[in-house]
Amino acid sequence: MTINSILSGEISTKWSPQQNLTAQANFILSSGDLSYNSQYQQELISQWQRGQLTLDLNNKKLITALRIDKANNYPLINASASVHFTEQLALNGSIELNQFSLQPLQVFIDNVADLKGHVSSKLNISGTLNKPIINGSLSLVEGALLLNQSPNQLLLR
Repeated sequence: MTINSILSGEISTKWSPQQNLTAQANFILSSGDLSYNSQYQQELISQWQRGQLTLDLNNKKLITALRIDKANNYPLINASASVHFTEQLALNGSIELNQFSLQPLQVFIDNVADLKGHVSSKLNISGTLNKPIINGSLSLVEGALLLNQSPNQLLLR
């Protein structure tokens, strides 16, 4: 897989024996694309106009956010999370996907010969890191799955 884009940003940290560690980061992702390269072909998987990744860390919590936009500020991925540094490691977050291609995930899953489709979701995450609770909606459009050991392809329309 190839990511064609430029990542730029700033990281700021503070720490001393009298002060707990704090860190802030803000990264900007320029317009770009993700493509899949095989021995025989190169296939464009996704394109975006801009993106941003932020991080804020202190002794009480970690807050992160990632947004990658298609054209016209329409989010392809819009995710955020916070982890509170308590004994339970309380978790809050959300994940919004809009027509996110499953094909790039194929290379990470054993015994899958073909994986296609686009996922959209609006998920809320709560609970703890050890026991997350996920609520929301998830949809798959034009999904296809072909396993290496099976001649039958599963199609979802």
